[in-house]
Amino acid sequence: MDDLLRYHKLSYLFDLCVTGDDVVEAKPSPEPYLKAANILSVDIQNCIILEDSEIGIRSARQSGATVLVVDHE
Repeated sequence: MDDLLRYHKLSYLFDLCVTGDDVVEAKPSPEPYLKAANILSVDIQNCIILEDSEIGIRSARQSGATVLVVDHE
């Protein structure tokens, strides 16, 4: 993911990128979101997550964050 962000010159927009390689349990576990919040020292309840897949939405909701569902239709 970091390489992709650098290639498209978008890495400056992100303080952190957590991928499935960075966690023991990937989505639908909430671990990716909880880990990111922990690293950034923010309360997950103060986070807003944008998700567009059912698995991602489930994962985000289980984390305790506010979830905004992106509908591509």
